[in-house]
Amino acid sequence: QAITLFQDFIAFVIPVCVFLFFSKQKITDLVPHERIDFKNVIYIVGLAILVMPLMNILGVIASIFVNTSVSNEIVNDINELSFSLGLISLAVLPAICEEVVFRGIVMTGYKKVSPFVAIMVSSLFFGFMHQNLYQFSYAALTGVFLGFLVYFTNSIYASILAHFIINGSQVLATKLALMDNSQAIMESLKQPLSKTDILAQLAGSFFFAILTLPFFILLFYKFAKRNKASSARYVLCSSSK
Repeated sequence: QAITLFQDFIAFVIPVCVFLFFSKQKITDLVPHERIDFKNVIYIVGLAILVMPLMNILGVIASIFVNTSVSNEIVNDINELSFSLGLISLAVLPAICEEVVFRGIVMTGYKKVSPFVAIMVSSLFFGFMHQNLYQFSYAALTGVFLGFLVYFTNSIYASILAHFIINGSQVLATKLALMDNSQAIMESLKQPLSKTDILAQLAGSFFFAILTLPFFILLFYKFAKRNKASSARYVLCSSSK
């Protein structure tokens, strides 16, 4: 449990500290950190919830072609950890550590090319970081979404919040599902899904995504329009360095 709890600290915090020490740079110079107001918090929470059906579709599609054992390992970790430790290990620490690295340091490193190139490159790195094709399928898309949150707010706090909402929701949903019949669920995960089960999941995912996509697009449009000034500061900052 200790390894699960501190894996992001070991993988990201220590290397970042070493990098900052030898490069003589400040973390505040590499990570955009404007404050986000309450209305933007509401927008970000709503967008994070609405993007999850799109992530789910990619995950289900990927399960047709690649091994999904890593998903079972995550469920097992959530099952073994208490809710609070699971939330810290799989939501709080990844949201902070991974966002500082990918939407902070990596995106800043590529901003001189263009903010959009920075978003795409950091998203690919974010996907590859998961080290398996199943998670890459939806992590890269999530990285693009999180990158645009930082772009439009000029703030890492936006992507940290959204990342926490996405991962935290998964921890909560899994804990609730495991509450009454965890042993039966864990045993069922050992059995490969049939094509019928996968097609049923895919149909349900597509239906839910189509239902929520218009709301996501509308909310994102309003969010982007509201934050034109912040995105301009992000671009200005990238061109001036």
